[in-house]
Amino acid sequence: MAAVDFIVFVLGVYGLSWLLVFSAIFEKTRYYLCKITFLNDLLSCIVCTSVWISAFFIYFYFPAECWYTKLLLIGTTTTSTWALANLLGDTE
Repeated sequence: MAAVDFIVFVLGVYGLSWLLVFSAIFEKTRYYLCKITFLNDLLSCIVCTSVWISAFFIYFYFPAECWYTKLLLIGTTTTSTWALANLLGDTE
């Protein structure tokens, strides 16, 4: 796994998480999905959303990695999302 691949993955997960949690494009979709308690908790937190987005996309972006490496990458991506969200002021 190259460092560039990891950086692209982290930034992609952050971008998708931001779109789902904060963007006006998904505002109506969020409104309807947030009527379900689990999805309300998920879509109100960029870090929570990044866990599930990274868990989904890790199998497509890093298919050759072992399961435990994928698990560590999910944790690292979530931590990176938390750090970026704090640096950019995207936490609530």
